[in-house]
Amino acid sequence: MSAPQIIRGYVHAPFLIFVRQRGVLSDGELLARLDLTGYRSRDTIDERDGWVIGLWMTNDPEWTHIIDNWSYDLYNQPRLRELLAELGAEYDVFTCFVGDADFTYAFEYHAHGKLVRQYVVGCDESPDTYVVAKDFGEPLPIEADVVDEVDDLTRMLQIASSLGIETDPEKLRFRFLSTQEQDDRARRDDGVV
Repeated sequence: MSAPQIIRGYVHAPFLIFVRQRGVLSDGELLARLDLTGYRSRDTIDERDGWVIGLWMTNDPEWTHIIDNWSYDLYNQPRLRELLAELGAEYDVFTCFVGDADFTYAFEYHAHGKLVRQYVVGCDESPDTYVVAKDFGEPLPIEADVVDEVDDLTRMLQIASSLGIETDPEKLRFRFLSTQEQDDRARRDDGVV
């Protein structure tokens, strides 16, 4: 596998971070700013039933992409929201999240040093019962065009694309990174250790 899972032409992941930093920070420097130390590049990928234990990174000409796994390792990092806000004071940052077993989704956009848009949606039992939990800032121009036409992840990535983020996986080169703890967990889950 040389890329994260691709479905309907988009990266299939629960949480993505995009930082417009035009290569100012190396992977290691960017991950350190998010308190994600210990990640190292891997040539081989540990998978459990198709679930990758680690994260993916890639770059387009302006944005660095950090892509979580379906164990939500990145999303569940302590202090991540606080550190993203700090990073957003220096760089434009767009994050998006989709639930796996429910119909929740969220995105947040920091531009020009401040939070300009945050939208969080939860639901009760079905996609027909969306509940807007947070709606901060002016809607982005594309929001009205993608609201009910597509699944949540596609909607989030279309919003990302409208900000100039390259979302076509055919145009990106992905790097896989993992921690020793993730490698050990994957081996335990596979019965190797």
